[in-house]
Amino acid sequence: IEVIKDEVSKFRRITFEEANIKSRKRELVMVRQEMMKLIHELTPLSLKSIGRLFKKKFDHSSVLHSKQTVSDLMFSDKRFEREHNLIRSKIINRI
Repeated sequence: IEVIKDEVSKFRRITFEEANIKSRKRELVMVRQEMMKLIHELTPLSLKSIGRLFKKKFDHSSVLHSKQTVSDLMFSDKRFEREHNLIRSKIINRI
């Protein structure tokens, strides 16, 4: 989980602590959602457990929504998709 937080934070230039505050700023929300999607894809944690990693204590439906939002953005924005896949590759290389 720390590797995921670290790689997303480095690439997006937003720390986990910044992304984890109760904020609806688009750039912070997207980083938080991207972290949730990657944590779900790359760890055995349940959706409920992933939600608990964040201060706002998201429930499982919030994590599902985050995954869907990131997937939708990847479909509509190829640059974002390439960046996301690059971050994912970096994470996989470190674990």
